[in-house]
Amino acid sequence: MKEYTIQETAEILEISKSTVRRRIKSGKLKAELKPGPYGKQYYIPENELDQAVTDKEVMDIKEVSQPIDKEKFLSELTDAIGGNLSGDIEKVEDNLKETIKQENKGLKKDIQRLTRQLKKLKEQQNKSLLEKIKNYFRRI
Repeated sequence: MKEYTIQETAEILEISKSTVRRRIKSGKLKAELKPGPYGKQYYIPENELDQAVTDKEVMDIKEVSQPIDKEKFLSELTDAIGGNLSGDIEKVEDNLKETIKQENKGLKKDIQRLTRQLKKLKEQQNKSLLEKIKNYFRRI
């Protein structure tokens, strides 16, 4: 398993080396003291970093005992993440609508092509055996 130094850990977690040392000392971050190029130093296992990154990205969720208004929810969520969520939602909705529109155009073309093929097959089916034989030899 890969291990990281305090410096590498600080860079990955985007925190100071002092913070990494404090977390090791408090037990929040497990590390092992091993010989290094300049004497003993701490090495942090990769799985500890995975947990630390997860902990950093987790947001506290409020328990809701009753339904909440959509606008109030969006407003509180926007405040929590510090961004313009409604603008982002509109962009996503616009992108989704455009994607659906493009997909529908593609489906319409596919349906038209299949309809033409079906029409040709029906025309071929209605021809007499003699006409089918003539058409076959014309293609050769």
